[in-house]
Amino acid sequence: MEFDRGEIVAALQPAHTTLYIANTSAREPKRNVMSFFKELEGEVLTSVTIPKTDKIVSMVFGKKLLQLRFYNSPNAILQEDGRLLSSFKKELPPKASAQGTNSENPIQRQLPMLGKWLEAELRSELEKIGTYDLERECASFDNKLRASKEAFFYTTPKGLLLSPIPLQTLKGTPKKYTSISEAIDFIVRTRMKESAYKGKKDSLTEKLRSALARTEKAIADASSGIENSERADRYNAIADAIQSQAHEMQRGSAEFELEISGKKIAASLDPALSPFDNAKRYYEKARRARDMQKELQVKRAKLNNEKAILEDFQQRLETSIQIGEIESLEKEIASHGFVLSHNSEDLTEADPLSKFRQFIVAGGFRVLVGKNAKHNDDLTMHVAKKEDIWLHARHVPGSHVVLQTKNLKQVPKEAIEQAAEIAAFFSDAKTQKHAPVAYTRRKFVRKPKGAAPGAVMVEREEVIMVTPRIPE
Repeated sequence: MEFDRGEIVAALQPAHTTLYIANTSAREPKRNVMSFFKELEGEVLTSVTIPKTDKIVSMVFGKKLLQLRFYNSPNAILQEDGRLLSSFKKELPPKASAQGTNSENPIQRQLPMLGKWLEAELRSELEKIGTYDLERECASFDNKLRASKEAFFYTTPKGLLLSPIPLQTLKGTPKKYTSISEAIDFIVRTRMKESAYKGKKDSLTEKLRSALARTEKAIADASSGIENSERADRYNAIADAIQSQAHEMQRGSAEFELEISGKKIAASLDPALSPFDNAKRYYEKARRARDMQKELQVKRAKLNNEKAILEDFQQRLETSIQIGEIESLEKEIASHGFVLSHNSEDLTEADPLSKFRQFIVAGGFRVLVGKNAKHNDDLTMHVAKKEDIWLHARHVPGSHVVLQTKNLKQVPKEAIEQAAEIAAFFSDAKTQKHAPVAYTRRKFVRKPKGAAPGAVMVEREEVIMVTPRIPE
């Protein structure tokens, strides 16, 4: 508010209340500013009062009264002879229009600033009277509100409620304050605590949700790996068939046809090995599959136990009502070794892995496949970890393929073979019976400066012969 000798500045936010006099008048900005209470332009400020037990500053300009309220909304109202002229952010329309607007609610026309709870209280009182003069009863009710030096605090389903009089229309016994200022302080502190509680609870709820989603995904991966590892019986059957017919087979054969469970299949052979050595190779694959199956079953059992613990934490969080309970729960979660974060990893549409094809191979390992040259670069140079295994069909165009190793130094041969089969399938060698696939650790793959998208240099590669296909 600008005066000839300076300004009066008021900040009316409940948590940061300020009232002071500035010695010099500042120029009004040209943008992002609205002017209010133009009825006071040119008026003389005759008095300023600040009650000891309230957060209201009353400023008298002749017959007009401007009240600054450092709580609730509206923060400032302008009256004349007890009649509301306007309030902060709400300029009232002309009287005739106002009457037309409030014609359906005569109480609101008499007391437009009343609010629904106090209006309900007044209506209750009027119903008990029966016959009454509405204007006189509204004036009497208004005087009762203004004369009150007390405050009554209620907790309602929709939040905290403060009233200058006890409300008969509300159930329960209110908390009584002899000072309105103390009641306002209490509500501000309570709302700040509620806000902190809600923020902490929402944060932990989201972290537990993400942790549960990651655990469920890991369980699904382990289950898929167990199913793939159940090929042990199939590998044993192939080995048995090779041994039983070894005398009829010639060294150098690349394929062997047999029937398993009434279904004819073609098993690949290493032409450099004898039939008995090929059978031994399949027996070894069966052994590895059984070992991997046992490991994954132990892993899945552990993950299921972790899931049950996380679900218990989630249920306890839902029933918590105090911030102390949440803080105690956070400590208990940490004591179990859970590291929670908001990131739900590869479970959302924003997942950086969603752009790649994904497969699960023996051992529960994930295989990622690029869909185009740009994705190949992104997969190899940004997504793959240095200990992951990088694969590509040899001498033909094809997708970059990454077998995520979880930083393991030893990766099951079967998992590498299946990843190689995938790499051959997503290449121009897809139609071949057998295709060479090069593989190495990602740390031995580099992209020369200025190279075309998808072009890389590979060091320390090994080559494996596979049949192009994707996991069953």
